[in-house]
Amino acid sequence: MNRDTTIAQLKNIRPYKADGSSLLKKINDILFIKPINELEVEDLRLLIGQGEFLDITIPLALEHLQEDILTEGDFYPGDLLRNVLGAEKTFWKKYPAVRNEFKAILSEKYGEIREAHIAETSKEQFMRLINDFLESS
Repeated sequence: MNRDTTIAQLKNIRPYKADGSSLLKKINDILFIKPINELEVEDLRLLIGQGEFLDITIPLALEHLQEDILTEGDFYPGDLLRNVLGAEKTFWKKYPAVRNEFKAILSEKYGEIREAHIAETSKEQFMRLINDFLESS
């Protein structure tokens, strides 16, 4: 994948009608202005949360999660992980190599999440989502 292009160029798509929506404007900016190599954690979190271009966004997110499993966008530690865990099951079935890479990252970083200094309720939610993902894949 050429990371100097935008997702829109790679996928040959047209801008969404923003109709004053700040979310759609932000998504348009991410897709049509930012080259893939300049996408930030928050950009990926947002696109993955919207189910957009997962074949591009999740592999990029995994690079960040490998470095820091609880990397965060604009909301809280682990918000990127939360969105990746919530990706459509059909994506994981269609891309088993990406699923296996994510499973390996989760297995490697499992203890790190258990020991993280985050709220216990957040930690419990992460552990439940991770266990569900590992068992279902």
